[in-house]
Amino acid sequence: MIVPSKSFLKTALVRIFIFSFLVIQAAQSMPAQIVLIRHGEKPETGDELSTQGWARAQALPELFKRPEFNQFGDPAALYAMNKKGKNGSIRAIQTLEYVSQVFNLALNTDYTKDQVADLVKDIEKNDKYDGKMIVICWEHKVLIDIAMEFGLKQPVSWPAEQFDRAWILDFTPTGQLQKFRDLPQKLLPLDSEI
Repeated sequence: MIVPSKSFLKTALVRIFIFSFLVIQAAQSMPAQIVLIRHGEKPETGDELSTQGWARAQALPELFKRPEFNQFGDPAALYAMNKKGKNGSIRAIQTLEYVSQVFNLALNTDYTKDQVADLVKDIEKNDKYDGKMIVICWEHKVLIDIAMEFGLKQPVSWPAEQFDRAWILDFTPTGQLQKFRDLPQKLLPLDSEI
């Protein structure tokens, strides 16, 4: 039987410790909270917000001042779905314009509707977001995919006619999805109260 030397064992233990530390650090560089919202209301035709959608966009900064939305401070980053091609929708960008101005944050529009995996990887690997709140504004059908990419297992849906909700994903310090909440925005007179 071959018995490893003490120096070999010591080196192996140090390597295992360093590797474990790096894995834990990588798992911990995750936002504490991600808020998913749909773009504001849309007109019958066109790729921009309706009058009601603009009203929602102007009121939206107030949402992130409420206790249930800012327990981890002001938003650390804003992501809005970019249009795909010349004639794509710019509603998500318009929806977060006022939030961007109020919180003095650049609006990240690097990703189009179907680039969900890339969006999630970008957020998960960014150490600047560790323990903070991130806002994502997207098309309602794709918000489900985004939530699932972040680890949501329960079935969820976002009705086509609904613009006044916010989904909150809360994460543990090690990056595991801890809680999912579906909350009303309560920004405009006809918004849902529950």
